[in-house]
Amino acid sequence: MALRYLFDEHLRGTLPQVVVRQARRYGFLVDVEQVGAPPDLPLGTLDAELIRWAEANDWVLVSRDVRTLPVHLERHLAAGGHSPGIFIARGRLNVELAEWLVLMAFAANPEEYRDRVTFVP
Repeated sequence: MALRYLFDEHLRGTLPQVVVRQARRYGFLVDVEQVGAPPDLPLGTLDAELIRWAEANDWVLVSRDVRTLPVHLERHLAAGGHSPGIFIARGRLNVELAEWLVLMAFAANPEEYRDRVTFVP
């Protein structure tokens, strides 16, 4: 099963579209969603709620929030919750990052990212 990505609200803009476009170049379809698009995930949704939504709907959360998301994930796991994973982008938001996300969507074993934060290029 391919990974599906939920982009945090501060990553709204072109990155999700670039991921979809790059996947199409390789003949794949990748599911992406952005905070603020689904009615039950409005802009301003708190981190803890994002993590719960991602777990309930099986979406990997993609963010730049290195400061608070790992803390909220730790609390979520301590309370018995789980997560499909969180990818935190530390570098530039560019085509290389989009290609990495496409590759991970189709080549990664989802269990490798379950219940953890992964820092991506």
